[in-house]
Amino acid sequence: MPKNYNLHSISFSLISSGIFRGNLSNPAGESAKQCGYAYKKFIQEFPNYEVDLILSAFGSAEFQNAKDELESLP
Repeated sequence: MPKNYNLHSISFSLISSGIFRGNLSNPAGESAKQCGYAYKKFIQEFPNYEVDLILSAFGSAEFQNAKDELESLP
């Protein structure tokens, strides 16, 4: 947990979203969605703790899929 170590940013590589995509139709989007849910949960639990979420994607198509998924989160 970032808060335990006084960290203010966390980065996730959207693994298995490029050439090793597995069986998911949108692996970058699914990875981004799960990261987004975890981030939202963290900031709800600690609203006064500033932390940035950084995602890295395999390429521009994966980046766009991840961005679209994050923008559609409730």
